[in-house]
Amino acid sequence: MQTATSLPAFTPRRVKLERSDEPMLISSRSPSPPTRSNKRSRDRVFTALEHGDHLLRTPRSIATADDLDEVELKRCFEILHACAVATDPTATLKSTRETMEGFLDAVFKDWTGNAADEPAKPVIDFVVREHVGVGNICEQPGSHRGAKSCADAPTCRAVVYVMATYRSRPAQLEIGYCLNEPSSEQCELFCPMERDDIR
Repeated sequence: MQTATSLPAFTPRRVKLERSDEPMLISSRSPSPPTRSNKRSRDRVFTALEHGDHLLRTPRSIATADDLDEVELKRCFEILHACAVATDPTATLKSTRETMEGFLDAVFKDWTGNAADEPAKPVIDFVVREHVGVGNICEQPGSHRGAKSCADAPTCRAVVYVMATYRSRPAQLEIGYCLNEPSSEQCELFCPMERDDIR
């Protein structure tokens, strides 16, 4: 008859734990939020601003109102509300809200914004004229020896007007000087560089 051999009894080992004075650091594995910009994207923004282009978004296709983001929808709302208040002082944000979908439908009706050709630009023809008094000139240059004697004469108060005219097509700015207050009729212009008695 065989007898089972007895196994040695298990005795646990004592392990001395050393206390550390250093704090325990636990790192988070949650992903960092995505960066809003980088050097390249900032350069693109600053270059656009340098050239006066404040439309900083990357061009994209817009076919329907569904393609507008929150910023663009907010701008549409502001435009519609401003128009509503201009025509009806009692207009409210609620009344504007009720007409927004109709406004967007009208904007995108027969929408051709994605055409390959350059979109037609509105043409406005206008002419703007304005004049302002810029000084005085001697009415009797033969009688006055200098600017002081002219300034001391109470009757010598001929006003010099500068008249600016801007035409949109072609874009053109004209500036002229005259002695009589400009009217709708053609007025006689003169060159101030030829006179040394303008004050």
